[in-house]
Amino acid sequence: MQNLSDGEVAVQPSLAWGPGLRNSKDKKATTIHPPTLWVDGKRVQEDIEKVNGVKAISGKISWTALQDTYFVAALLPENEGLSAFVEKAKEGQPIVGLSETKKVLQPGGELGLKAKAFAGRGISTSFERKGRTSTRSSILAGSISWRGRRCGS
Repeated sequence: MQNLSDGEVAVQPSLAWGPGLRNSKDKKATTIHPPTLWVDGKRVQEDIEKVNGVKAISGKISWTALQDTYFVAALLPENEGLSAFVEKAKEGQPIVGLSETKKVLQPGGELGLKAKAFAGRGISTSFERKGRTSTRSSILAGSISWRGRRCGS
């Protein structure tokens, strides 16, 4: 973001995923799990029913995600010191995100937030096909493995 005004502006850059994931708007048919984060080397789940508004989560954030039985959408921070948040949107749908601390942006100043987005299969599976082992994403196990690379652990 860039401050195009003549005065200082207070900003708090953030990046969010949601509300919900895939079919999660239909609560009768949903397979969505609680918002999940990897904080300080531990897997943490937030009960969206207990969240009122926005809940900030501090610590060393490796990723924050929405997932269901089959798929996952995750945000992985690239900036140091980002915090995470979980929010309850309309109809109780979850939103997860990453945010910077509040800062004052001087006239003409710029500020950015860098993160990677991951969306794909959320079940940890390894299988052999014609003698080769292939690794799928394994966010449910506590980290993301993608194309054989491990992230977020």
